[in-house]
Amino acid sequence: MTQFDVPNEQQQQILADRVRNLNLEGFQNEINLRVAQAAGEESIVEVAEKNISDIRIAIDVLSDVLAGVEPDLTSEPVTDPELEEPEIVIDEPTA
Repeated sequence: MTQFDVPNEQQQQILADRVRNLNLEGFQNEINLRVAQAAGEESIVEVAEKNISDIRIAIDVLSDVLAGVEPDLTSEPVTDPELEEPEIVIDEPTA
């Protein structure tokens, strides 16, 4: 997918974040569209409609790219020893 050395897991995260952000941007443009329609601002309506269309296209493209990124099966899970749960040892009473 890319000519750059970016691990698949990071590609997935970046793409998912971008799709989320585009959805927020699209929602903001829907608000702008409603306000412009209520105010009778035809030029702003046209801009908002174009933005919404472009955002939908971008979401579709990025979603397709995201679906094509294979999980990175060669990497081992990264663990932080400080975050691991301590082993609990229960001493049995001695007789």
